[in-house]
Amino acid sequence: MYYFDRYLSFYSLFMNQIVDKFLSRTVWIWLPFYALYRLTKDFVNRG
Repeated sequence: MYYFDRYLSFYSLFMNQIVDKFLSRTVWIWLPFYALYRLTKDFVNRG
């Protein structure tokens, strides 16, 4: 069980690094679209 916990901890650390690197490199692509989506959703809900 201890080996599995260490393996899972290493795997989650590795996956966090991959996701963090991906998000930091692609934030300029998806952030404006997400902001536009949130703004339009906010305007629709207010009106």
